[in-house]
Amino acid sequence: KLAVLHDALKIVTEMVDNGGATLKSLRKIQSHIHEEVQREQNEKQ
Repeated sequence: KLAVLHDALKIVTEMVDNGGATLKSLRKIQSHIHEEVQREQNEKQ
């Protein structure tokens, strides 16, 4: 469950460190996390 968020955080951190964190790529990750969270909530119901 938290593995997805952990992986996403790691990716974001690496991108920021490399100076390659564009708004577009961050939006992509944001939407990916959002989808995963939605999936988690749907499975719990």
